[in-house]
Amino acid sequence: MADVKALTSRVDLTLAHTHTLTRDSDLSVITDPLSVSYSDTLATGTGTDQADLVYHDQVVATVAGSTTLDLSALSSDAFGDDIAFVTIKEIYIRSVSGSALVLGAAASNPLEGANTPFTAAGSTSTVPAAGVWFVYSPTAGYTVTDNSADQLKITYAAAATFNIVIVGTSA
Repeated sequence: MADVKALTSRVDLTLAHTHTLTRDSDLSVITDPLSVSYSDTLATGTGTDQADLVYHDQVVATVAGSTTLDLSALSSDAFGDDIAFVTIKEIYIRSVSGSALVLGAAASNPLEGANTPFTAAGSTSTVPAAGVWFVYSPTAGYTVTDNSADQLKITYAAAATFNIVIVGTSA
């Protein structure tokens, strides 16, 4: 019997903000609560609203430098299997401690193009220290092109610790 891995991924995003407006009146206090939320589930597979690969790691860098992930040839998942993303449905990067992180602009084969998180050549995005960067594309996903657009570079100006989770498909 063949080994079968099943991946079910649930994404929960919640933002809650409450504020109180006070008018120049003795009788009125206006409260305008705001709550925004989103929830989605990715089933096992390689199509719309599906994923079959997950990569996660905590990177601890003791000095300034960079980490470049080859998304079409990552070393292994939790089961020791090699990971080769064809599409990315989710990228979550959290700066746990240390410096800000600069994402993008790999020296070769950068993850750039019309259907990627980095649409312009050389574009980057910054995760502030203790911040979070998250992109999610459950339908088509972001395209990973082997030997062309598959390198995600993460640069840090000082020692840094960060968590990374990437969810996507193998086909």
